Amino acid sequence: LIFLNVDREHIDYYKSYSNLKIKIKRFILKTSLKSKVIINTDDKFLETLNTKSKNIITFGKKASSQYTYKNVKLKNKSSTLPLNPGKRFLIIGEQSKFIENQMGGWTITWQGKTWEGTEISNKDFPNTSSIYESLSKHIIDSGGSVEFSSDGSYKTQPDFVIMVYGETPYAEGEGDTKSLDFSSKNFAMINMMSSLSKKDIPIISLFITGRPLIVDKELNLSSAFVSIWHPGTAVEGINDVIFSNKDNSINHNFKGKLSFSWPSETSTNPLNIRDTEYNPLFKYGYGLSYEN
Repeated sequence: LIFLNVDREHIDYYKSYSNLKIKIKRFILKTSLKSKVIINTDDKFLETLNTKSKNIITFGKKASSQYTYKNVKLKNKSSTLPLNPGKRFLIIGEQSKFIENQMGGWTITWQGKTWEGTEISNKDFPNTSSIYESLSKHIIDSGGSVEFSSDGSYKTQPDFVIMVYGETPYAEGEGDTKSLDFSSKNFAMINMMSSLSKKDIPIISLFITGRPLIVDKELNLSSAFVSIWHPGTAVEGINDVIFSNKDNSINHNFKGKLSFSWPSETSTNPLNIRDTEYNPLFKYGYGLSYEN
């Protein structure tokens, strides 16, 4: 599965839609025979592309729902999801406000973050919303209310808490790790989750990561848990799957499946599907939809 992002910078570089269209069609001819290609671009360019290949999935800002293939729902206790966006929400997690956290390594800098004197800010990503901005806009536009907190406190008790956390961007070298145990380094967030769960407020975890990690404690404290990986620029697709329509009907279903086995504190790590001792928390190919 290949994700191809075509933004305004690419279009300007190739001077015109027609030149860029030729470049992309050449790329598609080489890759779409063996792989599915998902193209994220603006709607004007989408109309000019006019591809009919069965292996091409195109979407612009008006149809970000193709991102449903990337989000993987790992837990959904008592059908917490989908959320009615007209409710009161508390959003927790500073990572949700900085676009670099959703982009991953090799974005502007080698490690995908402020690195070796190169500063990265949200201004470096034109026409792109942060996770927090996207969630907030969708909720407010749907008649709901949003409050942000960095410490778990709130002025008005929310109906739901959305917690956004995970790894910061990384690439090879600096991103290498000898331990898959994310929970051991996430104690501040876990403490907030524990406190909120005692108040019987449903917690929805949106986990940012480039790899499966041990998050047993976070999973246990969450009513719903979704791995959003590094969502990139199309964060509107998160709204498509975690929120319902205003009448509580499903907007878009989850279609994402794990491309790696998911570890736990008790599994034999590292683990792979063909290992003799194969005891993951979630098996390769796992991923909940709204039917299961």
